[in-house]
Amino acid sequence: MKIEKQEKKLFVSVYRRYPLEVRRAAGKYLWDAQGNKYLDFLGGIAVQILGHRHPAVLEGIRKQMARYLHVSNLYYTDIQTALAGNLVERSFPSRVFFSNSGAEANEAALKLVRKIRKGKTLSFKNSFHGRTFLTLSATGQEKIRASFRPLPDFIFAQFNDIVDVRRKTAGAPLAGIIVEPLQAEAGVYPARKDFLIFLRRLADQKKIPLIFDEIQTGIGRTGRLFAFENYGVVPDIMTLGKAVGGGLPLGVTLFCGKYAKEYLPGDHASTFGGNPLACAAGLRVLEVLNAGMLAGIRRMGKLIEENLNRLAVRHSDIVSGVRGEGLIWAVEFKEPVAESVRRQSQENGLLINNCKPHIIRLLPPGIISEPDVRHACSVLDKILKEKKEFL
Repeated sequence: MKIEKQEKKLFVSVYRRYPLEVRRAAGKYLWDAQGNKYLDFLGGIAVQILGHRHPAVLEGIRKQMARYLHVSNLYYTDIQTALAGNLVERSFPSRVFFSNSGAEANEAALKLVRKIRKGKTLSFKNSFHGRTFLTLSATGQEKIRASFRPLPDFIFAQFNDIVDVRRKTAGAPLAGIIVEPLQAEAGVYPARKDFLIFLRRLADQKKIPLIFDEIQTGIGRTGRLFAFENYGVVPDIMTLGKAVGGGLPLGVTLFCGKYAKEYLPGDHASTFGGNPLACAAGLRVLEVLNAGMLAGIRRMGKLIEENLNRLAVRHSDIVSGVRGEGLIWAVEFKEPVAESVRRQSQENGLLINNCKPHIIRLLPPGIISEPDVRHACSVLDKILKEKKEFL
């Protein structure tokens, strides 16, 4: 592709791009430069919970564009206040800090932990919390951390392993805990309920904040507005990103009252945080999700689960497992074929993601239908049938 050659001359090479030049996106579809149409089960990496260019989101952006684009956080704005109020009302009593991304949302949370208490923060192996220096330090994947040492010190325990947490934290002066209710980048591993209950009790016992990183699971992805609702375990701090801005850059950190008061003027800030267009889009996302879409997401999640499980049974010689919830699913293979499956899926008009050499991830929007689910699984079925011949 011509654009690929241009990019190599212009950009820092930090992305391994897929060979597809996007020209248009609408609803659940993308179109490339040749006019080919793709069913998008990647959604901008869990961003497009309502699909691309949802009419309600576009209308909210248009209305805000006619008012103002950016005025800075030195002034009060009604659009920020409206979105913050909606988020607090639908989550837990808290105060909001707006930023521009999930990494920045986590940065705000971890920076507060460092301010209020000395000691190490507990994180988990295979976690992913962002690419800034502090969030990278909290990420439990050595391949991502290795080039940037030395890093601020964190304790890493095995995810879903209460015994290991007890062993790793025995006698340690803990400052906080950060955990994903579902480890998305690691390969879609949901937390066990008893594990999150244990972390809640541990945080209470040590009087430290429990942070839920809901950057990928928040805003409807698991079939509830927030994943913590599935567990009945409420965090002290919650971080959001990806889907919350409706396709525009937005990060959100919600602090319960006793921790919110620890941040004082000048402690933290963001020039573009809570951009009015992103907040307007975010308001419309919440409106649409809370107007009945969440029940539909749960229904589609069950349908995806049924179809993927049938797929796993038919191809048990190559598929080792299926897991997920709502609209975030993984298929794990016994061999490192995920990149090949992803590439062949694209060739067959289906966009998915390979998050590990042996794991593909599906992140469809909430507007998919039963025929879309069946079509996506039929594409995977066809690919796996062909794959067996060469393994």
